[in-house]
Amino acid sequence: MKHPQLTLLIIFLLFLAACTTSEKQKQSIEFKQQGTISKSIDDIFFTNIAEGGNGIGEISYTGSDSTIATVDPITGEVSFIKEGKLTVTATKAEDSEYLSATARYTILITDQLSQQSPKQNLPPLLLSYGPANDNADVPLGSTIEFSLHNALDKKTVDNTTFTISDINGKIEGDIVFNENSAQFTPNNSLSGFTKYTVNLKSSISDIAGNSLNINFNWTFRTAADESKWYSLNTKAMKQQMFSINPQSGKCSMGNSEDSSERNQQWRFNAVYNSEGYYFIQNAGARNNKALSSEKLENTCSLVNIDNMNSPDPALLWKISPTENGYFKLYNRRWGAQKSLESIDGQPPVLTDTGFSLEQQWKLSEVENLSSNQLTKSIKNAIWVINTLKYQFVENARIQIKNAPNDLDWKRWATLDDGVQSQLFFFKRNTNNTLYSFRINNAKTIYHFDENIGEIKLNNIPSDANTNSFSMIHDGSSSKLFMQSKIKDALYQFNFDSQNKSYELNTDRPTMIYNAPADSDWYRWAMLHDGNNTLLYVFKKETPDEFYQFGLNPGSQSFEYGFPSASFLYLVDIPTDSNTNQFSMLHTGNAYEFYFLTQ
Repeated sequence: MKHPQLTLLIIFLLFLAACTTSEKQKQSIEFKQQGTISKSIDDIFFTNIAEGGNGIGEISYTGSDSTIATVDPITGEVSFIKEGKLTVTATKAEDSEYLSATARYTILITDQLSQQSPKQNLPPLLLSYGPANDNADVPLGSTIEFSLHNALDKKTVDNTTFTISDINGKIEGDIVFNENSAQFTPNNSLSGFTKYTVNLKSSISDIAGNSLNINFNWTFRTAADESKWYSLNTKAMKQQMFSINPQSGKCSMGNSEDSSERNQQWRFNAVYNSEGYYFIQNAGARNNKALSSEKLENTCSLVNIDNMNSPDPALLWKISPTENGYFKLYNRRWGAQKSLESIDGQPPVLTDTGFSLEQQWKLSEVENLSSNQLTKSIKNAIWVINTLKYQFVENARIQIKNAPNDLDWKRWATLDDGVQSQLFFFKRNTNNTLYSFRINNAKTIYHFDENIGEIKLNNIPSDANTNSFSMIHDGSSSKLFMQSKIKDALYQFNFDSQNKSYELNTDRPTMIYNAPADSDWYRWAMLHDGNNTLLYVFKKETPDEFYQFGLNPGSQSFEYGFPSASFLYLVDIPTDSNTNQFSMLHTGNAYEFYFLTQ
């Protein structure tokens, strides 16, 4: 042996490490509720907290099957997806004195309500319907529809046999038909946080004369109308309204006679990629602030939203209906164990969930007399030649002027036809109507195009996802694309200049192949560069990395990494960018990337 001293030193160090490890003490944790817990999928979410252990390590949570339910790693909240059995594991991290510890429980998720309710048993003739029964967070622009196994006899479907109603009565609207389905479009936008009932009469038939035979109905509840402002008061104290102190940012209860005060007006903005949760924002504060729970005192205040894509759980709120138009307000930090309460007009706090009137809140729509909406604009980045990066142009922005009041800022796309760049938004609470904007010669302002007015989309497939879209001009005509909800494919619509509408291309949808598993299909865009049609999809949970696909002329499908780079990234993203959606353009001179401002 050439180096006996070195060998002895190594043995000594290994012995010392083993002794150090052995000195650590064991610890144990346990869930408040143990064993197997049964829950209905209609409960939407459930929280079971793990406690104990003498160490200072943080407790984190995991689930055994993310297709059945997702588990928040910080709060342990379980969000149900489908029926099944899930094992939830809590792990308390090892520290300098204690070893790690784990605990488990099993949750059995069943469709109890559908088993108890006859209306869930579909008549043999009925193939599908939507939105889903008892869905409590339906976007306002969702399609209300049903389909039969066979071709529909359109003469049997009208505004007496296919109806939608709320607590105030029947909703008026139009019915549009496909071969075996019917879609209802209301004349006026549906209201937020409202329960609707859909009724199908037994006389509805297919072309062979087969009828439903029974009256069939289902219910759903809408999500927030993010354009509206609300006052909030509890069932116990109707004369006191939820308010904010503009100096301290602390919550309080104000006099109901001051309903026009902006400090008592609240708006609910859905949080991207966090289904069912909202930022709660106040009219008297800046748009980058939202309501947050405070861990130590269970109180609440307005704080900055530091990360739009992965916000602090304390900023996330779930609005859960109770009865007669009242709601409970849960915070994601605490899950369903605590809800917002105000006793005798005292400042609201999060307390153990119960059935008291002080925990039930009324959301009343109010007129915002002094809106604090910031002017929207677009920030652009340009591809740096011979690299994989897009770099934002410092201090560059394109303003958006004269936007209609009912414009949906969350659904937008850009298009360059070789002559001029255009910007398109959906009309709020619709899935078939677009507004158009054109850029000025200086390329500093997008002006609303009043000459175009509304642009219609016709023959939208029932499985098309209308929550996002993209547009290109391929050198000959303008085209609009939507994703399929049930397969990795894009539907194409072609522009009809005579009718000012986009018509469905009746060919099969264009398939997408070899997409990475962490592709974020909530955030996607397209462009045509004169030679290739390219598709871009963000990587999940990142604000600056995205994948590239190209349309292969041979297979007529989008392929990952075709015909060039498969991965791109952004640099110098402006801090006021809204990274929830984006758009792409090829302007003839450059490849460009766009974010809206928050």
